[in-house]
Amino acid sequence: MCGIAGIRRYGDEQITEPQIRMFLTGLEHRGNDATGIAMQKRDGTVLVLKNDKTPWQFVKCQEYYDFINQHLNDDIIQVVLHTRAATGNASPRLNANNHPLYAGKSAAIHNGVIHNDDEIFKELQLARSAQTDSDVLRAITDKFGLTKDAIQKMNKLRGSCATAVLHPEYPGWMLLARSGSPLTIGSTPDFYAFASEKNIIHRAMRPLVYRFKQWFQVQSTDMAFSPFPDNTAYLLGPDGLEWHDEFKTMVGTYHEPVRRVYQDYKDRQAKWDRESKKTNVVHVPTVAQITEKQYKEGDIEDGHLIVKCPKCAKRLSFTPEQAKQPRNKFCCPDTKCGHNLGEPISVTVKGTVTA
Repeated sequence: MCGIAGIRRYGDEQITEPQIRMFLTGLEHRGNDATGIAMQKRDGTVLVLKNDKTPWQFVKCQEYYDFINQHLNDDIIQVVLHTRAATGNASPRLNANNHPLYAGKSAAIHNGVIHNDDEIFKELQLARSAQTDSDVLRAITDKFGLTKDAIQKMNKLRGSCATAVLHPEYPGWMLLARSGSPLTIGSTPDFYAFASEKNIIHRAMRPLVYRFKQWFQVQSTDMAFSPFPDNTAYLLGPDGLEWHDEFKTMVGTYHEPVRRVYQDYKDRQAKWDRESKKTNVVHVPTVAQITEKQYKEGDIEDGHLIVKCPKCAKRLSFTPEQAKQPRNKFCCPDTKCGHNLGEPISVTVKGTVTA
């Protein structure tokens, strides 16, 4: 249901704001409940901005201008982008649910639906940072990196998937994979690009020229295209495609969903607004800020922080990076619980929460 895109720089040309804007706004018909961007610096640093605005609102908001002005420069080597069509109960009002999925380490974007995420969270002993099924991709790459081992773990997933992942420990590397969900790749002498639809790459990658006191977009450019092979994962590195492997999560025939992102937009937003009023927690401490009242146990095992879910008492393991994140970014992986760790065990009265 969502739209994904990205660009990896290989030449001297810098990634530009118009390219980012054209990708995002071109993807809006695939998802307009939330928008997000992740950029990676040469040293591996991953920078993320996301919120519950439509793509057109996103690229016009002050947050976006500040983020672009501060970070988009010659040091940025790759960018991944997402426009979300929110489904299920993973509200876009909780920003942790929006893409890129990010808990302080890898940044993952996803188009598709994963059906067995709860099972894989349990089997691989992963910690949730969001309610959405897509968070399992972030959790796997957080733990296993951008490796063939991670792809083997992802092959346990069932459902449709097109995904891209950046990781701070792999500067200049990008994991790109597809099973069922659509994906097209393109290139110029300076850039490697991908998107859910080919025409969006056309739209974003044509350069702009200023003539006669006006901006024009060049229609003819040195752009080459290729369909991204189904059931395949690529690892892009400093010299291009470093390796590929089987990535098969889709069983059966993929059918592109019917999108009603504009027709049902107001009803969806009203639903998310109603649900967001049920929880009103102003101060959200980090996972590491543990109190006896909320957690019965806190401990360190193999460098990981171990705490108990305050609702079901399941033992949860957090990396040092995750322990620095706000508690409300994480949910209990137990499918019968699913408690958001930032929420107290509480009673709801007239739309407010009391502990």
